[in-house]
Amino acid sequence: MSRIGAQGRQTTCVSETRLAIDSARCAIGAEEGNGFARWVLGDGQRQCTAYVTARPSTRTQPHLIDVTIEGVGIQRVWF
Repeated sequence: MSRIGAQGRQTTCVSETRLAIDSARCAIGAEEGNGFARWVLGDGQRQCTAYVTARPSTRTQPHLIDVTIEGVGIQRVWF
């Protein structure tokens, strides 16, 4: 997920599955709907779960190499 913020494009990583989080973040009656945090039944207990977001790992210096492809030329690859 990305958005344009005050400092340009900002990126956020979102978990693929719901993860258990602090129960204080779940509202009473949040079992229904597709809200951020909600109660789910797991292992016979109610758990507060959500799709967790986090900032991606970033490097202080970009890593790149220049690759020469025969018949095509030079391509810069970022990793």
